Amino acid sequence: MKKGLLVMLVAYSVVMAKGQVREKSFPAIPPESKDTEHVLFVNVAGALDRDAFADAVGKVKSLMPLNVWTNAISASLVKELVAKPETLKKTFGEKAIVVVFVERNERGPSFMQVPGSWALINLRGLDKDGPEAPVLRERTRKMFLKGLSHAAGIGSNIDPHCAMWCGSFTLEGMDKTTTSLGPYAFFPMQETLKALGGAQIFSVSAQQ
Repeated sequence: MKKGLLVMLVAYSVVMAKGQVREKSFPAIPPESKDTEHVLFVNVAGALDRDAFADAVGKVKSLMPLNVWTNAISASLVKELVAKPETLKKTFGEKAIVVVFVERNERGPSFMQVPGSWALINLRGLDKDGPEAPVLRERTRKMFLKGLSHAAGIGSNIDPHCAMWCGSFTLEGMDKTTTSLGPYAFFPMQETLKALGGAQIFSVSAQQ
C-alpha cells in the first residue's frame, strides 16, 4: 500500500504543478470491481448520458485509484433509499461501501449526504448559462468529486485549487478552481475510505 500512496502523491503533485493537461480516454471499469469493496456511483433517472457519466467517474478514478462501480435507478427508488440508508446494502450489495447518487431535479437541493454512507448531487443548473462543452464537462466532473467528498464526510476548505474550495459552490466559483482534490480533501478522504472499506477499496494497481 506504501507504493500505492506514493503513486497518489505523485499524481496529486503533477496535477497541482502542471494544472490541467490533455487527457487520454479513461479506461473501462474492470468487471471485478463490483466483487470487492468499492465506491458506487448511481445514475438516477438518466441524469447524465452514458458517456458523460463514464467520463466523470473515470476522472474520479484517475485522481484517486479506487475500485468503483456504477448503477442506474429510478427517481422514486432513490427517495426510498435515502430515507432508509440501512437498505442501501440490501439494494446494492455489501461491497458498496459508499454510494454517490447523481440526479437532475429542478426542485431538489444541490447536495444531500449522510457521511460514511451516501451523498446525492444534483446537476440542475450546471448548464443554465449555456457553457461550452468543455466547461460543462469540467463542472460535471467537479460535482462528482464533491459528491464523493460529501459521502466521505469531507467539507469545504480554503484551497482555491481544490474542488471542495469554499468559493466553488457557485458556477463562477466552480469555474475558477481545478478538477482535482487538494490536501485538505485528498488525504482525509483517502484515510476515511480506507477506514470504511479497508485497503481493498483501492484498486489492485494502487496497492502493488
